Amino acid sequence: MKARMLTAIMLVAVLLACVFSQKSYATYKQNITPLAVRRGCESHVSYSPPPLIATWYFVSSAAQMHLKAQPTYYGNVATGDWWVNNKPYPMENVSALVANVTVVIPGATHSGNDNTYQLRMAIAMVVGSGIPPIIQNNTTTIYTELDFWDSPSLDQWNGDWVVGGDVARFHFDDLPLRRQRDYSVDFVPYIERTLKGLTSYGILMNDTLLETYVVIESINSTTESWVAWNNYATTATLFSSYSEHLNSTILKAWGATYDPLSPNWNPAADINKDKAVNIVDMGIYGKHYQDETWCKQALNNYLP
Repeated sequence: MKARMLTAIMLVAVLLACVFSQKSYATYKQNITPLAVRRGCESHVSYSPPPLIATWYFVSSAAQMHLKAQPTYYGNVATGDWWVNNKPYPMENVSALVANVTVVIPGATHSGNDNTYQLRMAIAMVVGSGIPPIIQNNTTTIYTELDFWDSPSLDQWNGDWVVGGDVARFHFDDLPLRRQRDYSVDFVPYIERTLKGLTSYGILMNDTLLETYVVIESINSTTESWVAWNNYATTATLFSSYSEHLNSTILKAWGATYDPLSPNWNPAADINKDKAVNIVDMGIYGKHYQDETWCKQALNNYLP
């Protein structure tokens, strides 16, 4: 009898532990860290109230945004996750950073006379760059936006992206109106391209993740647009060690020679700083792969 009671008590304890350990906005998996965030919203408008209105509301795990604008005005509305107590998430040992969200566009009207008008809808992540502010507007806040809907004036892409100032925008999808779609996307490759395009460096050890959200943005467009999303979650997969991280960094840059804008080049992989990543660098790493302090210092050595 006592054994049965003890078993029942243990089961209840396990169930309670499971209930109280769950987080609203993150998924627990092996080697995946849930990100400590608060759900929130923000908008930036050049004039409000009308002719520009930005509104939003939340219901449980879902949100809907509304943006109404007229030409000569700029504005956006964003809903998603911001870091608790303004403590950004460190990216020093992140191998994948996945945003999962279900999106639908209930409606979108837009018009304009030339390519100066723009209307876009995107999933975005904001990184605090750890390097000195060397880009155009003297900022270290870098925006990576994956557009899932764009007005026709945004068809002029440089391949699959446009980059400049403090932002890179990628032509990610063309979501039809009133069509629901599930997205699960690893932002790390996109963030690396953004940082290379703006700073000549990829993700560095002291970079941090500040925000992740869904956004509607209008520039000089007559528009009334809505976006609804559900089940937004962000998860980070971590390398098991700095040694694994450095090994992956060298392999990804293998054979690359010095070119700051090359997608393969990574100065941290060039351990002997001869502007080439090859067997010499792997050999040096091989002598120190069990030394976590050395591997972390090597990953921090991003100067060419």
